[in-house]
Amino acid sequence: MKITKIAAACCLALLFVSCSNEKIKEKTETWGAIQRRNTRPMDNAYSLLNGKDYPRVENNFGKEVPYLQPVNDTKKEDFFEKYDEKKAMQFFKNLKIEGYGSNSMYWRWKTSISKSALFQKIAQRIPQISARGRRNVFVLKDGVWLNNQKISDVGSVKDMKVLSRGASGVITHLLVETSKGSYLITKEYNIRRLLATNGKVFGARSGSSDYGKTPIANGNALLPSASLAFDIGTFSVDIYGGGFGHGTGMIQYGAGDLASKYGLSYQQILDHYYTNVDLVDMETVSGVEQNIKVGVTKPNGSLEHGSICLTGSGKLRVYAEDESFDYTFDPNTEIRVTPKAGRLYIKTDVKEFWTNKKFFVDGGGYYLLVKNLRKAHTNNPRYRGKMQFVPNGNTLHMISVVDMEDYLKQVVPSEMPRSFGVEALKVQAVAARTYAISDFLKGRYAALGFHVKDTTESQVYNNQVENEDANRAIEETRGKILVYHGVPIDAKYSSTSTGFTEAAHHVW
Repeated sequence: MKITKIAAACCLALLFVSCSNEKIKEKTETWGAIQRRNTRPMDNAYSLLNGKDYPRVENNFGKEVPYLQPVNDTKKEDFFEKYDEKKAMQFFKNLKIEGYGSNSMYWRWKTSISKSALFQKIAQRIPQISARGRRNVFVLKDGVWLNNQKISDVGSVKDMKVLSRGASGVITHLLVETSKGSYLITKEYNIRRLLATNGKVFGARSGSSDYGKTPIANGNALLPSASLAFDIGTFSVDIYGGGFGHGTGMIQYGAGDLASKYGLSYQQILDHYYTNVDLVDMETVSGVEQNIKVGVTKPNGSLEHGSICLTGSGKLRVYAEDESFDYTFDPNTEIRVTPKAGRLYIKTDVKEFWTNKKFFVDGGGYYLLVKNLRKAHTNNPRYRGKMQFVPNGNTLHMISVVDMEDYLKQVVPSEMPRSFGVEALKVQAVAARTYAISDFLKGRYAALGFHVKDTTESQVYNNQVENEDANRAIEETRGKILVYHGVPIDAKYSSTSTGFTEAAHHVW
C-alpha cells in the first residue's frame, strides 16, 4: 500500500478550543492552580542524611534540570517535605487519592514476598548493581560513605530503611544493613531492581475499594516505580507503591486526563509538565535534519542481527553508500541479507553478490516489510523510509532511515494508546519529536551510525500499528518541539505518577 500523508483536520481542534475555557475554569476551581516545587540537588528535607542521624553523602546525582521540576497532580496532597515514613506508607496505601492520571491501574500497586526470599535477592543484587555503576552504591567505612568500591559479597541482609526521598516520594537513598556492613543504594532504577519481588503485582485506580484480583505484572525484573514504602514483617515483606516509570516530565495518563476531562489544549498540558519552555519549529534549531536514523533491535534489545529478509510493494532499490553498486528489483522481490566475517551476502531470485560496504534498501515510497523480525504487534513489521545494512563481523546492524514526521507515526502509537484522544496524542507527538531531536543533537549513538534506538532506551518505535488519530496529532503539530533558552529539551515522559512528578536530579 502506498504511503500517504493525512491532511490536518481543523474542526475538532476548534471544538477543543470552544469548550476549553469552561473546562479550564472548572479545573481551576476544583483542583487549584498548578503547584510546582523547585528543588536543588540534595536539598530535600525528607532525608536523614544530614550528618546527625546518618553521615552526609556525596551527591552522585546530576545537575538540576530547570524544565524538569516536581509538579503536583493531586487534588489535596502536599509534596514530601518532612521525613515521616509512617505518612509515606499511608500515602502509598491510600486508594482514594485523586489526581490526573488516577484512572491508571498503576496509580497504586502492591506486591508481597517472603522476607527470606527478598533479603536473599537483595544480597545477590547489591554487587550486581555496583558492578553496573559503582558510583551508585556507597559503603559505610569509619563513619564515611564511600562509593566506587569493589563489592563482591555483602553477607546476609539484616534490615533496610529509606533514608531519603524526592519531592514526589520516590526513594533516592535506601540503606541496607548486612552482616558485613552498611550499604547505601541510590537512583530510581536501582531501587526498582533491588526490591523487585519477581512476583505478582496488583494495581488499583483511584477510588477503588481494594487492589484488583488480576495481576497487572508478574515476574518482572523491575518494580513499576521507586515511589513506594515497604512493611517488613516477621516472615514477609509487603511493598506498596504508585506510578509506572521514572515519573519525571510529562505523565501520559495525566495528559490523557487533562485533555479529555478538563479540556486543556496540548500547549497547556505541555506547559503543565515542562517548566519555562517555548514551543518552536524544529527548523529554527541549527544542526537539525529532516531524516532520523533509528537502530532497529531484536526482541531482546540487541542490535546484532543474523540473516534478514525484506520486501516491498514498490520497486526496490539496493545501493551502496559509496555508490559502488546500485541495483533495482521488481516489486515484491524478496531480498535476503546474511552477514559473515565482516561481509554481507545479498540474495534475490535473480541476483546474488557479496559486499563489505554499507548499503541501503529503498522501497520507493512504499513500506518495507521485514519478514523475520518480531515486534509486539507482529512477526513481520513494516517500516517507512529506507533501511540501511551495516556489516558487523558475523552479524549486521539494521538502521531505519526515515523522515522525522514519519518516524513519529510509528512512535506515538507505540507510546500512547489511541483511546487517550487526539489532544493528548498531540502532547505525545511534541514530546517524542523533542526527545528525538535532543538525542539527535547529542550524538548519543553517533559511533554506531544512528541517532536513537527503537527501544525504551530512547523511545519505542514500531511496536504498535499506526492509527489515524496519532497521524492527525502528528500532522497538526508538524515540526513543533520544546526548547529551553533555544536548546531542545530532554523531554522525559512516563506512564503514570503517584500524583506528583519528580525533579530529574532526584532520579538520575
